[in-house]
Amino acid sequence: MAQGGVSRFHARILSHGQQWTLCDLSSTNGTYLNDRRLAGCRPLRQGDRIRLGHHGPAFIVELGTSTSLWTNWKPAEAVTLTQLFPVLPSLGDPDYFDYLLIGIITVTVVVLLFMSVGNSALFNVLLAIYLTLAAYYVIYRLCQQVKPLWVPILTGLIMAFLLESPVLDAFIQIFRVWLPGDAVMATASQQPLTFVLQMFVGTGIMEELLKILPILLLGGLGMLVRSPLREWLTVREPLDGIILGTAAAVGFTLVESLGYYVPSMIQSVGGSLSPELGQISGLQLLIARTLGAIAGHMAYSGYFGYFLGLGALKPRHRLRIWLTGLVTAAGLHTLWNVSGLLSPVVLALVGSLSYAFLIGAIFKARELSPKASQPQ
Repeated sequence: MAQGGVSRFHARILSHGQQWTLCDLSSTNGTYLNDRRLAGCRPLRQGDRIRLGHHGPAFIVELGTSTSLWTNWKPAEAVTLTQLFPVLPSLGDPDYFDYLLIGIITVTVVVLLFMSVGNSALFNVLLAIYLTLAAYYVIYRLCQQVKPLWVPILTGLIMAFLLESPVLDAFIQIFRVWLPGDAVMATASQQPLTFVLQMFVGTGIMEELLKILPILLLGGLGMLVRSPLREWLTVREPLDGIILGTAAAVGFTLVESLGYYVPSMIQSVGGSLSPELGQISGLQLLIARTLGAIAGHMAYSGYFGYFLGLGALKPRHRLRIWLTGLVTAAGLHTLWNVSGLLSPVVLALVGSLSYAFLIGAIFKARELSPKASQPQ
């Protein structure tokens, strides 16, 4: 990445006779045409303003009578109010408000953390929410923000609600009572293949199906409303599925960590050693689980979400695509759980593999996105 946020291959200008077209090459920080982020290609007109990246170089298009557009480019020379006072953003730049919101949330959380010192339960909740959302925002930005931020937030909240409802008990009844998914630790050493199968069914398949329920609910709601709500709530391409799948994983991780794993650790260590050591151990586990979600639940669900969106693009092959995604995501999930019984090195390798699968899916989804080939 070059200085100023300009990618090595950032944008391209194409000539079609007397018409010139500007195309963004899926750059990380975007190409802006008249202060609006460009998706795909758009024809250029006299006086258009092009900016590369958030704060990169800017150019004014002067077509004139020259046969070469490049010789007529020149940096914008006028001194603007936003240049004199950088705190005043261009109203057409959505990135400014995203980063401003991040800063406001961070400062607010810091103040609340100071206020909650001495109240370990509240401190843990605030820290868990912030760390998990920070990990999620990495994925949200990589997916090029194809949905407003309130949609994935709503997805995570629905996931949390479902985990506190009878829906979870119904899934446990199906996958761990009716189906062979009730994994017992004693089986791991005596019958390892049976243990892996039980983990695959009762944890991998069950939890990955559970995490797509909010996506299905929002999709059903989206079919009942008009645009643009319909497009925001439904999965129409792989990027949509990744954004909503990872958002559901955020809700799942928070409920699972704060509702089960961390309290169990505090009670176990606090009861056998000391309450203070129990609180410290619970905090350590909380940090590890929330930061690790990007290579854990978010990776599995985001990868499965890619296949949900791919099925929407290719409806004739939808069933095969969805089954492939489910089996792969559940397989990665199972590998993580099983590798934890082997060694930390294997656990790190499996986590890295899961994250690699997710990032690969994101870049392939960006390549497949219909928005990348449609002029604005």
